[in-house]
Formats: sequence, structure tokens, C-alpha cells
Amino acid sequence: MTRIFLLVAALALSSCQKQDLTPSPTNGPLTVFASEAYGRLADTLAGEFQRIYPAVTPHVHAMTTREAVVHFVNDSVQTVLIDRPFNGEELNAMKESGREAASTFVAWDALVVAVNMDNRIDSISLRSIEAIAKGEAERWSRVPESRRTDAVEFVTTSQNTGVHEMISRRFGAEAGGLRVFAVGRSQEECVEYVGRSPRAVTIVSLAAVRNRPATVKILPVVTLVDSVSGRPAAVSPSQVTVDSGHYPLCFRLVVYNAERRPATGSGFAAFVLTTAGQKIVQNSGLVPAVPPSRVIQLTSEQ
Repeated sequence: MTRIFLLVAALALSSCQKQDLTPSPTNGPLTVFASEAYGRLADTLAGEFQRIYPAVTPHVHAMTTREAVVHFVNDSVQTVLIDRPFNGEELNAMKESGREAASTFVAWDALVVAVNMDNRIDSISLRSIEAIAKGEAERWSRVPESRRTDAVEFVTTSQNTGVHEMISRRFGAEAGGLRVFAVGRSQEECVEYVGRSPRAVTIVSLAAVRNRPATVKILPVVTLVDSVSGRPAAVSPSQVTVDSGHYPLCFRLVVYNAERRPATGSGFAAFVLTTAGQKIVQNSGLVPAVPPSRVIQLTSEQ
């Protein structure tokens, strides 16, 4: 009788262990491939997700946006955090493979123009940014807002990055490609180069310039017409102007999941939208997808 009881108890324990190992939104392995500029953010989010749900085992890998998407389309990863939506080619590949993806908008970021402090330019227009991106402004004398006359050194990340693709798409350089002086291995490397060269300019994300060198400045973008003077006004990129929509070069960060049933990836995406997750997003210099709310209690004196 004792042996039978022990056998039943062992089977029950084994059954419980198997159930515990079944992936769920708060239990199981979590692998996230993230665009390189957001690898640290993804790692922080995944770490806090694990702290709250210890049964989750996260692994975060930073890479170019294109690499993350290719892995996702090829079914070698179920969760990605990237800085652009899927393009037509990628959507067609997903459709042909019979895969479906759930997208979760988690944050706003923005493209910013960074130059060296020795460059005496106070702001820049969208048309001038386009001229630089297309290579039409090979010298600073072709940029009306600038007082320099030497060659423009436009540096950016590789064509596999989300930033490169967004610049090409936003400023009409898709067909001919961007005309770049040098390609950086990361956005931070592009910013560091600008800090060393007075002729250089780069376009990176707002997140990438948060800890920029003192020799780098961010240019306001001329986009609005002042209602009083009737003159164009320049808007500086910040969490406030991105959140308000006044800054013109904003873009979304998205978490894509392709799980066949809800598992840790969907749990992670849901966590990022919680108050704790959005606070991490805000502290990283980005604009939360879900604006933080504050409850104010009104009291009256009798």
C-alpha cells in the first residue's frame, strides 16, 4: 500500500512539474531580438519582467533591424522589438509562409540631426536635411542655414538599420540611396564621429544622443509658422515636443510577436505597456505609448 501511495504521489508531482514548464505569458523562456539602439532598453525591460515573474528566463540580443526582421520572418525567433513597421517585402514573405504577427506599439522616438559644436548653424529645415541625405548638398555652402563652406561629412548607420531605412523613406532617397561619407557600426559611433569633426553631420534617434559628447549639439528643425510673426519656427526634439506631435520626425517602436498561442512574448509585450514598463521607457529618454496618469484628490474645507 505504501509503494502504491508513493507511486501516485510521484506521478502527481511529475504532472505538476510538466504543467509548470508549459510556456505561458508569465512562465517560460523569452528570447527578444531588438534593434541595436534599443538593446539596452529591451534588456532592462526583460530584467524587470523576470523580477516580477521569476519563472521567465529572458535572453535579449541586439542587432540591426533588418537582421531581427529576417530572423522573425524565418521563424527563428518569436519576439522582436524594432524601430519600424514591416515593409511590403517582409509582409509578403510573412503571408507566403502562413505566419501571422501581433504588433504592440510601445513607445515613440524621433530622428534628430546632430552636428559638431564648432558648426555655427542654429537650426535646419526639412528641405536641407533632404539635400544632405540625397547628396545634393555636398558642401555646407549649399545648406542655407549654415555659415560653413567646406565639404559635408554625412555619417549614418548601415542600410540594414531602421534609422537608415527611415531616412531613405522620409527624405525620398530610396531609389538612389543615401549619399554618405562614412558608415558607423552603431548610432553612438556616428555621434562620436560628429563630436570629432566640425564638418560632420548625422541623423540618429533621440535615444542615441541622450549621453552625447559635449562637442555635439542637436539642431532644432524648422517646421512651424509662428502665428504672431508669420515666420517659420524651429522645434527642438524632446520628450515634450515628440509627445505633443510638434516635432516632425517621430516614429514608433513596436514589439512583434508570432507565437502560435499566448506565451512569454505576449506577456512581455503586455508588461511593457504597464505602468512599470512605461516608466522604464520614459526613463530611457523615449515617450511612452501609454501616457502616465496622475490621480489628484480634491478636498474641500467645511
